[in-house]
Amino acid sequence: MKLTSIVKTKKGYVVIDTCLLDKPMVNMLDSIGFGNDDAVAGEYETMVFPCNKKGEVKDWGDLDKGNYPTEAKAKPGHATMVKKWGKEIKKL
Repeated sequence: MKLTSIVKTKKGYVVIDTCLLDKPMVNMLDSIGFGNDDAVAGEYETMVFPCNKKGEVKDWGDLDKGNYPTEAKAKPGHATMVKKWGKEIKKL
């Protein structure tokens, strides 16, 4: 599962991305402190990044994030993050 939304905020745009953490190298980097230190392999994560209107990320420093143990919790978690940040203009 992967959900991606572009949201217009008062200060510009953000991209909100939710996915399954299933990349072994990324999971290893997270676990040793070079990435998202609370990410857990096999779980789902939502991250928010500043972007342009097309959804191209301007800065990979996350503005917000959420972690979920299951897909059933990740889907509403993504929707909540979209609502929190502003008006969704596009799903990718």
